[in-house]
Amino acid sequence: MTAFNRGYAAGAKQQQESDADNFVKLLEKLETVPGIGEKTAAKIAKYFMQ
Repeated sequence: MTAFNRGYAAGAKQQQESDADNFVKLLEKLETVPGIGEKTAAKIAKYFMQ
């Protein structure tokens, strides 16, 4: 059971890092959405990062 818990914790950590990376990439692409400029994209990113 200890080995399972260690493996689960390692997998969860790796998934969190992957999710964070994907979220940052998504926020970086906000400016490509029609109608969203640099200022609006910055405001949205700031809101989600709080």
